[in-house]
Amino acid sequence: MRKTVLGVAVVLSVSGCLERPGGNQSDWDVRGNYDLTYQDQIDLKLNIAGAIREATATGYGGVVDFGMHEGNPLTLDLSAHCAKEEVVCPNESFWDKVAIDQVNADRNTALHSIMVVDDTVHDLPEGTNAESRGGIVNQDRNNRFLVGLGLAGAAQGACGALAASVAVGRFTHAGESIETEIVYRDESGQPCVPGEGDGGTADGGAVVDGGDGATGGECLEVLAERLTWPAGAAVDGIEDGRVIMAWAGGCAFGPILVGATLTMQVRYDGVRTGDYDPPLGVDPPITVEGEVPPDEPIAAEGG
Repeated sequence: MRKTVLGVAVVLSVSGCLERPGGNQSDWDVRGNYDLTYQDQIDLKLNIAGAIREATATGYGGVVDFGMHEGNPLTLDLSAHCAKEEVVCPNESFWDKVAIDQVNADRNTALHSIMVVDDTVHDLPEGTNAESRGGIVNQDRNNRFLVGLGLAGAAQGACGALAASVAVGRFTHAGESIETEIVYRDESGQPCVPGEGDGGTADGGAVVDGGDGATGGECLEVLAERLTWPAGAAVDGIEDGRVIMAWAGGCAFGPILVGATLTMQVRYDGVRTGDYDPPLGVDPPITVEGEVPPDEPIAAEGG
């Protein structure tokens, strides 16, 4: 059931940051209006005391079977679940058209607050404001962002969206490409320096003993892929988007799953359609603290 969901301004950990490509301030200006396209597939996870059960569905009209628990069948009618007054499913929590604003977009800093505004209806009736969600974008992680969609469950009763409810994705740039480069990693995958430690260089510099001098082991030459784009390239869209809503298990399955957690995820991509142009009136997002999940680095393989 469509219901107002409060936005979240989140706190982002900056550990393990990647080098920021380019050097022009426009590289990290993500302001603009975007059209979002969602996939039909819905991915569901049911966490019962740490044991994860997974299922998929196409659209919101089917029934999902999670098997049995203590002699009770665990089936979820998606249509009935999403129709509950206090339940907000992924298709109700984010929008097909959005206007995204950014704080301090003219400053060369890694972290920026963003505000995502519902632009589904651009010309709203007088006295009506558009909803918004608050979030953050990390320029040192290839412009990945997180927008909060939920509050503590108690805020909206047993079926209120949990704080784990988020929209994530990555802003893309015109002219993006993948470059392959040689890097050095120890046996655990951590960066190391060839020649440091106890062994010097072996096999023409490809493998050395001694690792980084701290953890020991071999320092291996590997091929890694790095995302890059031309300096000053403008943001042109969104990829790797996911809308994730989470509820207490008791909301979907009653008392037999009190303490469990149900999550529902839908993927999306977006295209930037123009400069930031929100509806005339915008409700400010209410802020609570959250945490951005770890970055998903470009894949690397051994050389």
